[in-house]
Amino acid sequence: MIHNFSLTTPARCGLATVLILLAACAPIQPSTSIPVSWPQHQQQISQLTRWDIIGKLGIRTPEQSNSARLNWQQLEQQFDISVTNLLGQSVASLSGSDKEVQLNIAGHGNYITDQPDALLQQELGWTLPISMLRYWVKGIPSPDSKAIYQLNNQGLMDSLSQAGWQVDFSRYKALESLSLPSKIRLQQGDIKLTLIIKRWSLNPDG
Repeated sequence: MIHNFSLTTPARCGLATVLILLAACAPIQPSTSIPVSWPQHQQQISQLTRWDIIGKLGIRTPEQSNSARLNWQQLEQQFDISVTNLLGQSVASLSGSDKEVQLNIAGHGNYITDQPDALLQQELGWTLPISMLRYWVKGIPSPDSKAIYQLNNQGLMDSLSQAGWQVDFSRYKALESLSLPSKIRLQQGDIKLTLIIKRWSLNPDG
């Protein structure tokens, strides 16, 4: 038997109210398909120097395949990065600036270095291109070296080759009128990293 279902006027009003409340609580929506002006977008994103991201990092090398949680806070030139395993145990933490980084690697010790990329590679077998990545996570090339890139149909970064890394941007989210990456794949040789950004916070308190 087929039952017909209809809503009375009060029920419709109640349903509408629920839908409005659910929409207000919805997560950050994917960026729209309206093309952006790349020069204007790049200028706006370059001025973004205070942010916090929480995400998941996939790591694949010939010797290992792991997943980790990533929390990155950037305050002007200073950064604080925490990498933990899925059980919440620390894998590595980095804090400092481009000039000097304090690095703690679980089971390996504490270091102060101006080459955190090389040290991570030496101790863990994989690395994060820290100085470049703080630009790449925003969807723009680093100004410190030559870059070859291609834009997508929305006028946003689609792929990037820089400093020996191949970087692909497969998803963006809209936040405060800006389109910011939510999924980035990085590869250098046998090292393959996938960064899924689950939450962006702009201008966090320092």
